[in-house]
Amino acid sequence: MLRRLWNRSRFVTTRRLPDLTNHTLKDKWKIASSLYIPRHTFEPHSLVRFDSKGSLHGWKLYSDAEFGGKSSVKLELMDNKAIFSGSISPILPTELVAQPEGRKKVKNTGFAAIMCPETQWNIDKRYDAIVIRAKSDGSVFLMSLKQNSMELQHLIYQASFKTSTEEMSTVMIPMDGFATPGGTGTDTIEVPEIVSLGFMIKLPHEGPFRLEIESIGAISLRTFEHQMRKARMIEDNLA
Repeated sequence: MLRRLWNRSRFVTTRRLPDLTNHTLKDKWKIASSLYIPRHTFEPHSLVRFDSKGSLHGWKLYSDAEFGGKSSVKLELMDNKAIFSGSISPILPTELVAQPEGRKKVKNTGFAAIMCPETQWNIDKRYDAIVIRAKSDGSVFLMSLKQNSMELQHLIYQASFKTSTEEMSTVMIPMDGFATPGGTGTDTIEVPEIVSLGFMIKLPHEGPFRLEIESIGAISLRTFEHQMRKARMIEDNLA
């Protein structure tokens, strides 16, 4: 029991914990018990993973090409990661530039997006942040959350983020960091009403983009911060 408790406790820190060989059984139990923090408090509530062939089934792709723009988008599954990539062009098609109605139709160029199929996740209100495991080319991306609404069929909330370009990194976006484009709808997203999520990129210039996504989840920041403080205190006491 003591060994199992000690092994389960090691995940709270990346530092090498002290050897307990020369400690008394009573001291070993005291130290191991104080270190134990349940894993579920650190692991996000999983929303989307890309670890099976059907992971991308039902995902939808969007770009300004639907309205006459020249951007392109694709979504592929590779090594248990979703690869959101393509090329952005903010240039209006020449055949439409001369037409007033045509300019109105394609005025929002230079974007590409993906959205997962609608799902009834019923996310608990205590989860107040989205956690993304991803790597990118350094571009600024938008995370999109779709919420059911009584007034409108759906509300879209978005928040910008960047990731490491060298390796998979974890990005946390607080729920209160999301806002509706143009200020429509309520100011605060209703977490249990989230039914879909996705990613978007908008650029004012031409160029390729790439975002590799490993997983998407939700987490309680309050619980996470509390347990991280506890872990740091334990490290300090054992240093």
